[in-house]
Amino acid sequence: MGIKVSIIYPVEPSYIIGLLDGLSKVPDLQIEFLGSDRSEIVRNKYSNIKFINIRGSQDPNTPFLNKLLRIFKFYLQLFKYVLLSDTQIYHLHFPNKFLFLDFIIINLILKIRSKKLVYTAHNIDYNLRDKKQNLYKTLIFKIHYKIVDKIIVHNRHSYRILLKTYPFTYNKVSIIRIGLNIVAAKTNLSKTEARRMLDIKPTAKVLLFFGGINPYKGLEILIQALANIVKVDRNYLLLIVGSPRDKEYFNKVLHLIEYLNLKEYVKGFYQFIPDDEIEKYFSASDCCVLPYKYIFQSGVHVLSYSFGLPIIASDIGSFKEEDIIEGITGFTFQAGNILDLTSKIQFYFNSKLFDNLDNNRDNIINWAKEIYSWDKIGLNTYNIYKEVIEYER
Repeated sequence: MGIKVSIIYPVEPSYIIGLLDGLSKVPDLQIEFLGSDRSEIVRNKYSNIKFINIRGSQDPNTPFLNKLLRIFKFYLQLFKYVLLSDTQIYHLHFPNKFLFLDFIIINLILKIRSKKLVYTAHNIDYNLRDKKQNLYKTLIFKIHYKIVDKIIVHNRHSYRILLKTYPFTYNKVSIIRIGLNIVAAKTNLSKTEARRMLDIKPTAKVLLFFGGINPYKGLEILIQALANIVKVDRNYLLLIVGSPRDKEYFNKVLHLIEYLNLKEYVKGFYQFIPDDEIEKYFSASDCCVLPYKYIFQSGVHVLSYSFGLPIIASDIGSFKEEDIIEGITGFTFQAGNILDLTSKIQFYFNSKLFDNLDNNRDNIINWAKEIYSWDKIGLNTYNIYKEVIEYER
């Protein structure tokens, strides 16, 4: 008899669709996926996955009253589902905004119904970001981690932090990597054509900062490093691609660019980038820079690798420990150190990694397909499901 799993509270489509693709290849696994309009792509795509659109539209521009109605309908359908479903295991991801409802009430209902709970902790510090609610959130997560049967983290750094913060989770935690982005369209677009599309000169040394613009991502560090670099080489260009998530911080970034007289060296696309338009930014660039101040996992580094683009990243989280092979897939620099980042960028453009970039892109893609394989991730996740079922027996 196969295992039946319900996957709810789905995260961004780029992750969840990859996970579903990997899980779909497991023969004795049935999945009910509770998604939204953004994940309609999986409907009827896999024979062993039933898609249920429980969340509907996630349009942030929806009028306030319509948002309230949307939230009410979602929870009404969710409660009905958890009360009636015959699934054995629930695989949970990010909660909604109502932590007590999502992580306590619903979880308790599921445990009363003798369901097994697996939780993927994408960000260990989720409950520590808002200092005013630190005690409340820590308590919620403590209860949540006690309720669930298994916890999945994405790297050894997250594993260590979770055990340090919640030592009682020791026997519950497993490490399963994030896989390659399989949602962004890939058409083998050449660097020449991509730069023509973006109006970038062929000889430019292009740095890419990609993703939501948040204070913790350290964009200001990269901008200050760029200011150092163009003093000796005016052939650099920084592409900033992504939507602002913090208006105050974003305004500081724009002011810094103007203050340092970098407007001619920065090209900004300050908006959400659809999956079918991502490729041109990575194809046009020479490296992707991740100057993060702290991170537990990043989807950007695997997105970059999926296009074969080397990475220069701060030496935090799993970047230095697991995700970057120095000189082969990129380089790391001392987090927050503007001079070290300046030096590493200059070093990269004088390295063999850059000199032979076309061939090295292929090497990075092939390496990443092996390391970040969704087939392996799907099988490892399935083994977690089997473990919680067999433990009950």
